Amino acid sequence: MSKKIKIIFTLSFLLNIILVGILLGGSYKMQKKHHSFPKDPHIQEVMKSNMKKNKVHMVENFKKIRGYRDELKSIIIAEDFNQEAFEVKMSQILAVKNVISGRKVQTLGNTLSELSLEERKEFSGFVLSRLTDKHHGKRNRRNHMNKKEKSED
Repeated sequence: MSKKIKIIFTLSFLLNIILVGILLGGSYKMQKKHHSFPKDPHIQEVMKSNMKKNKVHMVENFKKIRGYRDELKSIIIAEDFNQEAFEVKMSQILAVKNVISGRKVQTLGNTLSELSLEERKEFSGFVLSRLTDKHHGKRNRRNHMNKKEKSED
């Protein structure tokens, strides 16, 4: 092989190694940041129990939001846009979302009140990561919405 080909091959090889290192390092950081649900069966059972108690209310509120969403779509795609109707519908959606958030906080508080100090310490990483992680769950919701809209077409 000529000297130029050896140099090009070596540089290409080194750049590929650097690229793989960057990708692996980035994925490690992402996994390190993510706090999974605690593995302690007692914590899981308490959380599931509290979520089951709240499920009926949550389902009702999600149904309301779906209905409001359909109404909002009609307002948005109407021939003449009615800003007042849009604002009213948005305020209704936000009010229901606020109720949902309040219920989530109540459920979380009930769960934490039933746990020991050690269990709360274990659970805290999961809870705090959900409060500060800006992108938590958005990818899944976005994919779900795309699938739902495609099925409606």
